Amino acid sequence: RRVRGRTFRVQFAGANVYNKLDGSVEKLDKEWGLSFTEQNAALKTEEYFNNKVEIRRDVIPLIISEIESLVSYYTSQNLIWLCRSSLLVVYDGLTPRKATVKLIDFAHNSSQANPEDNTYVENRITESC
Repeated sequence: RRVRGRTFRVQFAGANVYNKLDGSVEKLDKEWGLSFTEQNAALKTEEYFNNKVEIRRDVIPLIISEIESLVSYYTSQNLIWLCRSSLLVVYDGLTPRKATVKLIDFAHNSSQANPEDNTYVENRITESC
């Protein structure tokens, strides 16, 4: 997705998925996250939302809305610039329509753009998430 002329990039570090059939939690590790490609992104995303009874389509619009709110806020302000930050996406495995998205990992941020810093990317959250 493009925001303000920039590509919105995503990389999954892993996930825990609740199995509604037996109450267990499946750990999808870093290798799972790194195996995402353009060709399999839909299938891999479905794995994250699959509780072995249904695909949790009820939480997807909530998560998208929260991500869009974060992007809107950080691209409309000039106080904090973020680069390579992370999103924590959580949804309740049992409760319908309960999800949240938090911006975490502020290791690469600045109060202003610094072109001399090689780790700094020229825009804000649109490059980080």
